[in-house]
Amino acid sequence: MSGMGEGFTKPLTTTRDFIEIFRRAISGEKTSMETETLRTRNFRLAIDPKADLPIWLAAINDRMLRLAGAIADGVFLTWCPPSEVQRKLEIVRSGAVAVGRDPSEIEVVLSFWGFEGGAEDVSLVRERCRRSVLAYAMVPTHRAAFIQAFPTLGEAAAAWEVGDREKALGFTGDDVLDSMCAVGPPGVVSDRVGKYLDAGVDLPIVFVVGPGHSGSEPALETMRSTAKALRLMPD
Repeated sequence: MSGMGEGFTKPLTTTRDFIEIFRRAISGEKTSMETETLRTRNFRLAIDPKADLPIWLAAINDRMLRLAGAIADGVFLTWCPPSEVQRKLEIVRSGAVAVGRDPSEIEVVLSFWGFEGGAEDVSLVRERCRRSVLAYAMVPTHRAAFIQAFPTLGEAAAAWEVGDREKALGFTGDDVLDSMCAVGPPGVVSDRVGKYLDAGVDLPIVFVVGPGHSGSEPALETMRSTAKALRLMPD
């Protein structure tokens, strides 16, 4: 937030205030509001959405999950293994119930990184994803969300904080990678989609990661094979 000219002292209050303003703006209303953290003066969107747009709130930590249940039309989960979905949804539902909302009306969206292919490409993508998992887990505000799936998080963080990135990477084991990402032989991505659906996710979204060579074709092949496995396109 500091890089965008905003402080990061009251993330929950700022998010709540922003959604209140944004919801009015996308309804076509001219907004003049002053909240604890934000202010608008005669603000109106330059475009007319011409639809009742749902607001999804991205959340990984407990307080933001609870806020999503209280004020958003949907919750957007990320860096969340299938085994963690139900626990997080219980928090979302508690936020909804606390303000008299029906939890079943809140859409559950989740994104994860995935790739499937031959052994050489899979090996390359796994290492790319391992570094990304580590980098996200090292963000101070994200760490709590990784504790359950990252048993060596403390050791990795200690190495990271003294600048030893490779040592930190060594603590990011295959178990951590596989809990967060679906990277492997054909079928691994569609299998993960199924696990998320079974866990209560309404809309799983795959962020396809390629090996970095041969252009976009390896990633496109992952999309095709996954779509076929999920019967989203003909054989």
